Amino acid sequence: MGNRYEQSEIPSRIKDEAVRQVTARGYSINDVAENLGVSQHSRYKWVKACSPSPEQSKGNELSEAKKEILQLRSQLNCAEDKTVIS
Repeated sequence: MGNRYEQSEIPSRIKDEAVRQVTARGYSINDVAENLGVSQHSRYKWVKACSPSPEQSKGNELSEAKKEILQLRSQLNCAEDKTVIS
């Protein structure tokens, strides 16, 4: 295990990378916390602070669904146009 840090001593770039290791790369919070020498509680706080709120997640899902619907409608219109022409 590396150096133990106080919460206020950890540079933001290290916090950002630690959050990325959990959220994007799939490492466990326990492993990342242990490798950095910080408490698991600190890691959970970092991940929570960087994670989208449930409202943001729902908004993103809704936006993606709307995009998909528009794309599918466009594809359907193209397919129908080809059927009419044939």
